[in-house]
Amino acid sequence: MKTSTGADKALEYFNEHTLKRLLDRRSEPEWMVQFREEALALFRMLPWPTTNDEEWRRTHIDHIDFNAFQLLDEAVTATEPKAVADPRWAGQIRFRGYQTVEASVNPELLQKGVLFTSLADALNRQPELIREYFMTRNVRPADGKFEALHGAFWTHGVVLYVPPQVEIELPFLAVFEEPAQQNVTMPHVLIVLDRGARATLLTEAYSTGDGRSLRNAVVNVFLGDNADIRFTELQNLNEQTFNFMNGWSEIQRDARFYSLLANFGSELTKNRFGGGIVGAGASAELHGVYFAHRHQHFDQRTIQYHQAPAATSNVLYKGVVKDKAHTIYQGLIRVFKHAQKTDAYQSNKNLSLNDGARADSIPSLEIETNDVRCTHGATVGKVSEEEIFYLMSRGLSRLDAKKLLVAGFLDEVILQAPESVQTILHDWLEKKLETLEN
Repeated sequence: MKTSTGADKALEYFNEHTLKRLLDRRSEPEWMVQFREEALALFRMLPWPTTNDEEWRRTHIDHIDFNAFQLLDEAVTATEPKAVADPRWAGQIRFRGYQTVEASVNPELLQKGVLFTSLADALNRQPELIREYFMTRNVRPADGKFEALHGAFWTHGVVLYVPPQVEIELPFLAVFEEPAQQNVTMPHVLIVLDRGARATLLTEAYSTGDGRSLRNAVVNVFLGDNADIRFTELQNLNEQTFNFMNGWSEIQRDARFYSLLANFGSELTKNRFGGGIVGAGASAELHGVYFAHRHQHFDQRTIQYHQAPAATSNVLYKGVVKDKAHTIYQGLIRVFKHAQKTDAYQSNKNLSLNDGARADSIPSLEIETNDVRCTHGATVGKVSEEEIFYLMSRGLSRLDAKKLLVAGFLDEVILQAPESVQTILHDWLEKKLETLEN
Protein backbone atom coordinates (compact mmCIF):
# COMPACT_ATOMS: atom_id res chain seq x y z
CA MET A 1 0.00 0.00 0.00
CA LYS A 2 1.40 3.38 -1.04
CA THR A 3 1.67 6.01 1.68
CA SER A 4 0.60 9.52 0.67
CA THR A 5 3.23 12.19 1.05
CA GLY A 6 2.54 15.70 2.31
CA ALA A 7 2.65 16.85 -1.30
CA ASP A 8 0.02 14.29 -2.35
CA LYS A 9 -2.31 15.53 0.37
CA ALA A 10 -2.33 19.04 -1.08
CA LEU A 11 -4.95 17.82 -3.54
CA GLU A 12 -7.32 17.37 -0.60
CA TYR A 13 -7.38 21.11 0.08
CA PHE A 14 -6.34 22.91 -3.10
CA ASN A 15 -9.35 21.85 -5.12
CA GLU A 16 -12.44 23.25 -6.87
CA HIS A 17 -14.33 23.77 -3.60
CA THR A 18 -11.52 25.81 -2.06
CA LEU A 19 -11.14 27.86 -5.23
CA LYS A 20 -14.87 28.63 -5.26
CA ARG A 21 -14.68 29.84 -1.65
CA LEU A 22 -11.77 32.08 -2.59
CA LEU A 23 -13.63 33.52 -5.59
CA ASP A 24 -16.81 34.08 -3.58
CA ARG A 25 -14.91 36.61 -1.46
CA ARG A 26 -13.66 38.52 -4.50
CA SER A 27 -14.90 40.38 -7.52
CA GLU A 28 -12.78 39.40 -10.53
CA PRO A 29 -13.42 39.54 -14.29
CA GLU A 30 -14.62 36.36 -15.93
CA TRP A 31 -11.36 35.87 -17.82
CA MET A 32 -9.40 35.78 -14.54
CA VAL A 33 -11.85 33.26 -13.07
CA GLN A 34 -11.31 31.10 -16.14
CA PHE A 35 -7.55 31.55 -15.85
CA ARG A 36 -7.67 30.30 -12.27
CA GLU A 37 -9.82 27.30 -13.18
CA GLU A 38 -7.49 26.31 -16.01
CA ALA A 39 -4.47 26.70 -13.72
CA LEU A 40 -6.15 24.46 -11.13
CA ALA A 41 -6.70 21.80 -13.79
CA LEU A 42 -2.99 21.98 -14.62
CA PHE A 43 -2.08 21.80 -10.94
CA ARG A 44 -4.01 18.58 -10.54
CA MET A 45 -2.32 17.02 -13.59
CA LEU A 46 1.28 18.13 -13.15
CA PRO A 47 3.62 16.02 -11.00
CA TRP A 48 5.25 17.29 -7.85
CA PRO A 49 8.99 17.89 -8.21
CA THR A 50 11.13 15.16 -6.69
CA THR A 51 14.80 14.57 -6.06
CA ASN A 52 14.88 12.77 -9.43
CA ASP A 53 14.54 16.21 -11.06
CA GLU A 54 17.88 17.94 -11.56
CA GLU A 55 16.74 21.26 -10.07
CA TRP A 56 15.36 19.50 -6.96
CA ARG A 57 18.06 16.88 -6.34
CA ARG A 58 19.16 18.48 -3.06
CA THR A 59 15.79 19.71 -1.78
CA HIS A 60 13.19 17.35 -0.33
CA ILE A 61 9.57 18.47 0.08
CA ASP A 62 7.91 15.11 0.89
CA HIS A 63 7.89 15.99 4.57
CA ILE A 64 5.79 19.13 4.00
CA ASP A 65 2.10 18.60 4.66
CA PHE A 66 0.75 21.16 2.19
CA ASN A 67 -2.78 20.23 3.18
CA ALA A 68 -2.14 21.64 6.67
CA PHE A 69 -1.91 25.22 5.39
CA GLN A 70 -5.16 27.09 4.86
CA LEU A 71 -6.05 30.23 2.96
CA LEU A 72 -6.89 33.19 5.18
CA ASP A 73 -10.60 33.83 5.47
CA GLU A 74 -10.32 37.37 4.11
CA ALA A 75 -12.34 39.19 1.49
CA VAL A 76 -10.00 41.24 -0.72
CA THR A 77 -11.29 44.54 -2.05
CA ALA A 78 -9.71 46.84 -4.62
CA THR A 79 -8.07 49.70 -2.73
CA GLU A 80 -7.00 52.63 -4.88
CA PRO A 81 -3.74 54.30 -3.72
CA LYS A 82 -3.96 57.76 -2.24
CA ALA A 83 -2.21 60.60 -4.05
CA VAL A 84 0.45 61.45 -1.46
CA ALA A 85 3.90 62.95 -1.99
CA ASP A 86 6.23 61.15 0.43
CA PRO A 87 9.77 62.54 0.22
CA ARG A 88 11.27 59.05 0.63
CA TRP A 89 9.26 57.10 -1.92
CA ALA A 90 7.69 57.46 -5.33
CA GLY A 91 4.95 55.24 -3.94
CA GLN A 92 4.46 52.67 -1.23
CA ILE A 93 2.09 49.81 -0.56
CA ARG A 94 1.85 47.55 2.46
CA PHE A 95 0.02 44.23 2.73
CA ARG A 96 -0.98 42.59 5.98
CA GLY A 97 -1.98 39.11 5.00
CA TYR A 98 -3.92 39.64 1.79
CA GLN A 99 -5.20 43.09 2.75
CA THR A 100 -3.84 46.38 1.47
CA VAL A 101 -3.43 48.40 4.68
CA GLU A 102 -1.49 51.29 3.17
CA ALA A 103 -1.19 52.53 -0.43
CA SER A 104 0.05 55.85 -1.76
CA VAL A 105 1.76 57.25 -4.83
CA ASN A 106 3.20 60.64 -5.79
CA PRO A 107 0.41 62.63 -7.51
CA GLU A 108 2.77 63.90 -10.21
CA LEU A 109 3.40 60.31 -11.27
CA LEU A 110 -0.33 59.62 -11.50
CA GLN A 111 -0.61 62.50 -13.95
CA LYS A 112 2.10 60.90 -16.08
CA GLY A 113 0.19 57.64 -16.27
CA VAL A 114 2.21 55.63 -13.74
CA LEU A 115 0.33 52.74 -12.14
CA PHE A 116 1.44 51.50 -8.73
CA THR A 117 -1.27 49.63 -6.92
CA SER A 118 -2.48 46.27 -5.65
CA LEU A 119 -3.18 43.50 -8.13
CA ALA A 120 -6.84 43.48 -7.06
CA ASP A 121 -7.14 47.20 -7.85
CA ALA A 122 -5.27 46.88 -11.15
CA LEU A 123 -7.69 44.15 -12.25
CA ASN A 124 -10.47 46.74 -12.04
CA ARG A 125 -8.61 49.79 -13.36
CA GLN A 126 -6.33 48.25 -16.01
CA PRO A 127 -7.76 44.81 -16.80
CA GLU A 128 -6.21 44.63 -20.28
CA LEU A 129 -2.74 45.32 -18.92
CA ILE A 130 -3.10 42.48 -16.42
CA ARG A 131 -4.63 40.15 -18.98
CA GLU A 132 -1.68 40.70 -21.32
CA TYR A 133 1.10 40.17 -18.78
CA PHE A 134 -0.20 38.06 -15.89
CA MET A 135 1.58 34.68 -16.16
CA THR A 136 1.21 34.64 -19.96
CA ARG A 137 4.72 35.01 -21.41
CA ASN A 138 6.89 33.91 -18.48
CA VAL A 139 6.32 31.89 -15.30
CA ARG A 140 3.19 30.30 -16.68
CA PRO A 141 0.94 27.77 -14.90
CA ALA A 142 2.05 25.06 -17.31
CA ASP A 143 5.68 25.47 -16.21
CA GLY A 144 5.36 23.42 -13.04
CA LYS A 145 3.40 22.40 -9.95
CA PHE A 146 4.12 25.51 -7.89
CA GLU A 147 3.49 27.84 -10.83
CA ALA A 148 0.12 26.20 -11.46
CA LEU A 149 -0.76 26.38 -7.76
CA HIS A 150 0.02 30.09 -7.78
CA GLY A 151 -1.98 30.70 -10.96
CA ALA A 152 -5.04 29.09 -9.43
CA PHE A 153 -4.84 30.49 -5.88
CA TRP A 154 -2.85 33.75 -6.03
CA THR A 155 -3.98 35.81 -3.08
CA HIS A 156 -2.67 39.37 -3.51
CA GLY A 157 0.07 41.32 -5.19
CA VAL A 158 1.51 44.58 -6.46
CA VAL A 159 1.60 46.03 -9.98
CA LEU A 160 4.03 48.67 -11.26
CA TYR A 161 3.56 50.09 -14.75
CA VAL A 162 5.67 52.99 -16.06
CA PRO A 163 4.74 54.60 -19.41
CA PRO A 164 7.23 55.31 -22.21
CA GLN A 165 10.13 57.67 -21.44
CA VAL A 166 9.06 58.29 -17.83
CA GLU A 167 12.09 58.22 -15.52
CA ILE A 168 11.50 57.98 -11.77
CA GLU A 169 14.34 58.74 -9.36
CA LEU A 170 12.75 57.79 -6.04
CA PRO A 171 12.14 54.09 -5.33
CA PHE A 172 8.79 52.37 -4.93
CA LEU A 173 8.30 50.21 -1.84
CA ALA A 174 6.10 47.13 -1.39
CA VAL A 175 5.97 45.43 2.03
CA PHE A 176 4.44 42.00 2.61
CA GLU A 177 3.63 41.22 6.25
CA GLU A 178 3.01 37.50 6.62
CA PRO A 179 0.79 36.53 9.59
CA ALA A 180 2.34 33.04 9.95
CA GLN A 181 -0.75 31.38 11.43
CA GLN A 182 -0.64 27.99 9.67
CA ASN A 183 -1.75 29.87 6.56
CA VAL A 184 -0.75 30.05 2.92
CA THR A 185 -0.04 33.23 0.96
CA MET A 186 0.63 33.52 -2.77
CA PRO A 187 1.78 37.06 -3.53
CA HIS A 188 2.41 38.24 -7.08
CA VAL A 189 4.73 41.01 -8.27
CA LEU A 190 4.15 42.35 -11.80
CA ILE A 191 6.49 44.98 -13.26
CA VAL A 192 5.99 46.45 -16.74
CA LEU A 193 8.26 49.24 -17.95
CA ASP A 194 7.54 50.62 -21.39
CA ARG A 195 10.29 51.78 -23.75
CA GLY A 196 12.76 54.23 -22.21
CA ALA A 197 11.17 54.06 -18.74
CA ARG A 198 13.26 53.87 -15.57
CA ALA A 199 12.27 52.90 -12.00
CA THR A 200 13.28 51.12 -8.79
CA LEU A 201 11.08 48.73 -6.81
CA LEU A 202 12.00 47.40 -3.37
CA THR A 203 9.99 44.51 -1.92
CA GLU A 204 10.30 43.24 1.63
CA ALA A 205 8.69 40.15 3.17
CA TYR A 206 8.74 39.28 6.86
CA SER A 207 6.63 37.38 9.38
CA THR A 208 4.55 39.08 12.04
CA GLY A 209 3.86 35.81 13.88
CA ASP A 210 5.93 32.83 14.93
CA GLY A 211 3.71 30.04 13.59
CA ARG A 212 4.14 27.95 10.47
CA SER A 213 3.26 29.28 7.03
CA LEU A 214 3.58 28.51 3.34
CA ARG A 215 4.51 31.21 0.81
CA ASN A 216 4.40 30.61 -2.93
CA ALA A 217 5.30 33.78 -4.84
CA VAL A 218 5.73 34.74 -8.49
CA VAL A 219 7.62 37.71 -9.97
CA ASN A 220 6.97 38.80 -13.59
CA VAL A 221 9.16 41.56 -15.09
CA PHE A 222 8.78 43.02 -18.60
CA LEU A 223 11.17 45.67 -19.92
CA GLY A 224 10.62 47.50 -23.18
CA ASP A 225 13.42 48.82 -25.39
CA ASN A 226 15.96 50.90 -23.42
CA ALA A 227 14.02 50.52 -20.14
CA ASP A 228 15.86 50.28 -16.83
CA ILE A 229 14.65 48.61 -13.61
CA ARG A 230 16.33 48.00 -10.26
CA PHE A 231 14.38 45.32 -8.40
CA THR A 232 15.01 43.81 -4.98
CA GLU A 233 13.26 41.11 -2.99
CA LEU A 234 14.28 41.03 0.67
CA GLN A 235 13.09 37.94 2.55
CA ASN A 236 13.33 37.58 6.33
CA LEU A 237 10.44 35.25 7.14
CA ASN A 238 10.37 33.33 10.39
CA GLU A 239 12.17 30.00 10.57
CA GLN A 240 8.90 28.06 10.51
CA THR A 241 8.05 29.15 6.96
CA PHE A 242 8.32 27.23 3.70
CA ASN A 243 9.11 29.78 1.00
CA PHE A 244 8.90 29.16 -2.76
CA MET A 245 9.43 31.75 -5.49
CA ASN A 246 9.51 31.63 -9.27
CA GLY A 247 10.56 34.74 -11.16
CA TRP A 248 11.47 35.73 -14.69
CA SER A 249 12.29 38.86 -16.65
CA GLU A 250 11.81 39.60 -20.34
CA ILE A 251 14.44 42.13 -21.40
CA GLN A 252 14.11 43.88 -24.76
CA ARG A 253 16.69 45.75 -26.87
CA ASP A 254 19.20 47.88 -24.90
CA ALA A 255 17.18 47.45 -21.69
CA ARG A 256 18.93 47.10 -18.33
CA PHE A 257 17.84 44.81 -15.53
CA TYR A 258 19.29 44.73 -12.02
CA SER A 259 17.93 42.37 -9.37
CA LEU A 260 18.92 41.48 -5.83
CA LEU A 261 17.40 38.56 -3.95
CA ALA A 262 18.27 38.52 -0.26
CA ASN A 263 17.42 35.44 1.80
CA PHE A 264 17.95 35.55 5.55
CA GLY A 265 14.78 33.92 6.90
CA SER A 266 12.49 30.88 6.43
CA GLU A 267 13.01 27.23 7.28
CA LEU A 268 13.20 26.30 3.62
CA THR A 269 13.55 28.57 0.59
CA LYS A 270 13.45 27.38 -3.02
CA ASN A 271 13.95 30.20 -5.52
CA ARG A 272 14.15 30.15 -9.31
CA PHE A 273 14.93 33.47 -10.95
CA GLY A 274 15.85 34.16 -14.55
CA GLY A 275 16.93 36.90 -16.89
CA GLY A 276 15.58 36.34 -20.38
CA ILE A 277 17.43 38.58 -22.83
CA VAL A 278 15.39 38.80 -26.02
CA GLY A 279 16.74 42.09 -27.41
CA ALA A 280 20.21 42.95 -28.74
CA GLY A 281 22.39 45.11 -26.51
CA ALA A 282 20.43 44.32 -23.34
CA SER A 283 22.06 43.60 -19.97
CA ALA A 284 21.09 41.72 -16.83
CA GLU A 285 22.69 41.83 -13.38
CA LEU A 286 21.37 39.07 -11.10
CA HIS A 287 22.69 39.47 -7.57
CA GLY A 288 22.00 37.47 -4.44
CA VAL A 289 23.02 37.55 -0.79
CA TYR A 290 22.11 35.02 1.90
CA PHE A 291 22.96 33.93 5.44
CA ALA A 292 21.73 30.55 6.65
CA HIS A 293 22.12 29.23 10.19
CA ARG A 294 20.72 26.56 12.50
CA HIS A 295 18.87 24.11 10.19
CA GLN A 296 17.87 26.54 7.45
CA HIS A 297 17.84 25.23 3.88
CA PHE A 298 18.21 27.66 0.95
CA ASP A 299 18.12 26.35 -2.64
CA GLN A 300 18.56 29.11 -5.22
CA ARG A 301 18.77 28.90 -8.99
CA THR A 302 19.56 31.60 -11.55
CA ILE A 303 19.10 31.34 -15.30
CA GLN A 304 20.74 33.59 -17.89
CA TYR A 305 18.91 33.09 -21.19
CA HIS A 306 20.60 34.81 -24.13
CA GLN A 307 18.33 34.79 -27.16
CA ALA A 308 19.72 37.94 -28.82
CA PRO A 309 23.24 39.01 -29.90
CA ALA A 310 25.63 41.51 -28.32
CA ALA A 311 24.09 41.28 -24.84
CA THR A 312 25.63 40.86 -21.40
CA SER A 313 24.65 39.20 -18.14
CA ASN A 314 26.37 38.84 -14.81
CA VAL A 315 25.45 36.77 -11.75
CA LEU A 316 27.00 37.49 -8.36
CA TYR A 317 25.68 35.39 -5.45
CA LYS A 318 27.44 35.39 -2.09
CA GLY A 319 26.36 33.58 1.04
CA VAL A 320 27.31 32.57 4.55
CA VAL A 321 26.39 29.21 6.07
CA LYS A 322 26.59 28.29 9.74
CA ASP A 323 25.65 25.50 12.20
CA LYS A 324 23.81 22.67 10.40
CA ALA A 325 22.43 24.87 7.63
CA HIS A 326 22.58 23.84 3.97
CA THR A 327 22.69 26.20 0.97
CA ILE A 328 22.57 25.29 -2.69
CA TYR A 329 23.27 27.56 -5.62
CA GLN A 330 22.52 26.35 -9.14
CA GLY A 331 23.32 28.57 -12.10
CA LEU A 332 22.67 28.14 -15.82
CA ILE A 333 24.00 30.23 -18.68
CA ARG A 334 22.25 29.29 -21.91
CA VAL A 335 23.23 30.97 -25.18
CA PHE A 336 20.96 30.30 -28.14
CA LYS A 337 22.04 29.77 -31.72
CA HIS A 338 21.83 33.36 -32.99
CA ALA A 339 23.13 35.10 -29.84
CA GLN A 340 26.68 35.85 -31.02
CA LYS A 341 28.82 38.36 -29.10
CA THR A 342 27.26 37.24 -25.82
CA ASP A 343 29.24 38.13 -22.70
CA ALA A 344 28.01 36.22 -19.64
CA TYR A 345 29.58 35.56 -16.25
CA GLN A 346 28.43 33.64 -13.20
CA SER A 347 30.04 33.83 -9.76
CA ASN A 348 28.98 32.11 -6.54
CA LYS A 349 31.09 32.48 -3.39
CA ASN A 350 30.33 30.90 -0.03
CA LEU A 351 31.74 31.30 3.45
CA SER A 352 31.35 28.32 5.78
CA LEU A 353 31.67 29.17 9.48
CA ASN A 354 31.93 25.62 10.89
CA ASP A 355 32.40 22.01 9.85
CA GLY A 356 28.72 21.06 10.18
CA ALA A 357 27.55 23.63 7.65
CA ARG A 358 27.23 22.76 3.96
CA ALA A 359 27.28 24.88 0.82
CA ASP A 360 26.85 23.36 -2.66
CA SER A 361 27.57 25.31 -5.83
CA ILE A 362 26.58 23.93 -9.24
CA PRO A 363 27.28 26.22 -12.22
CA SER A 364 26.52 25.09 -15.78
CA LEU A 365 26.77 26.32 -19.38
CA GLU A 366 24.80 25.48 -22.52
CA ILE A 367 26.32 27.21 -25.55
CA GLU A 368 24.73 26.77 -28.99
CA THR A 369 26.88 29.24 -30.93
CA ASN A 370 30.43 30.50 -31.22
CA ASP A 371 31.97 33.97 -30.77
CA VAL A 372 30.90 34.26 -27.15
CA ARG A 373 32.57 34.80 -23.80
CA CYS A 374 30.93 32.77 -21.04
CA THR A 375 32.68 31.89 -17.79
CA HIS A 376 31.80 30.90 -14.26
CA GLY A 377 33.42 30.54 -10.88
CA ALA A 378 32.42 28.96 -7.58
CA THR A 379 34.14 28.87 -4.19
CA VAL A 380 33.43 27.53 -0.72
CA GLY A 381 35.88 28.56 1.98
CA LYS A 382 36.35 29.31 5.64
CA VAL A 383 37.23 32.52 7.45
CA SER A 384 40.98 33.07 7.16
CA GLU A 385 42.85 32.60 10.43
CA GLU A 386 45.57 34.89 9.11
CA GLU A 387 43.06 37.69 8.59
CA ILE A 388 41.59 37.11 12.05
CA PHE A 389 45.09 37.27 13.56
CA TYR A 390 45.84 40.49 11.67
CA LEU A 391 42.69 42.20 12.96
CA MET A 392 43.31 40.96 16.50
CA SER A 393 46.79 42.46 16.32
CA ARG A 394 45.05 45.79 15.66
CA GLY A 395 43.08 45.54 18.89
CA LEU A 396 39.91 43.65 17.92
CA SER A 397 38.65 40.65 19.85
CA ARG A 398 38.49 37.36 17.96
CA LEU A 399 34.69 37.58 17.82
CA ASP A 400 34.67 41.15 16.48
CA ALA A 401 37.33 40.26 13.93
CA LYS A 402 35.23 37.36 12.67
CA LYS A 403 32.12 39.53 12.48
CA LEU A 404 34.01 42.17 10.50
CA LEU A 405 35.31 39.62 8.01
CA VAL A 406 31.88 38.06 7.47
CA ALA A 407 30.26 41.48 6.98
CA GLY A 408 32.99 42.51 4.57
CA PHE A 409 32.53 39.31 2.59
CA LEU A 410 28.83 40.05 1.96
CA ASP A 411 29.32 43.77 1.42
CA GLU A 412 30.57 43.15 -2.11
CA VAL A 413 26.93 42.46 -2.98
CA ILE A 414 25.14 44.65 -0.43
CA LEU A 415 26.96 47.86 -1.31
CA GLN A 416 25.84 47.61 -4.95
CA ALA A 417 22.18 47.71 -3.87
CA PRO A 418 20.08 50.89 -3.49
CA GLU A 419 20.92 52.77 -0.29
CA SER A 420 17.58 52.03 1.37
CA VAL A 421 18.19 48.31 0.78
CA GLN A 422 21.69 48.51 2.24
CA THR A 423 20.28 49.83 5.52
CA ILE A 424 17.79 46.97 5.83
CA LEU A 425 20.33 44.29 4.96
CA HIS A 426 22.95 45.64 7.35
CA ASP A 427 20.36 45.51 10.15
CA TRP A 428 19.48 41.92 9.27
CA LEU A 429 23.14 40.98 9.00
CA GLU A 430 23.88 42.45 12.42
CA LYS A 431 21.23 40.22 13.98
CA LYS A 432 22.67 37.15 12.25
CA LEU A 433 26.19 38.07 13.36
CA GLU A 434 25.00 38.13 16.97
CA THR A 435 24.57 34.35 16.69
CA LEU A 436 28.33 33.98 16.23
CA GLU A 437 28.60 34.45 19.99
CA ASN A 438 26.74 31.17 20.53
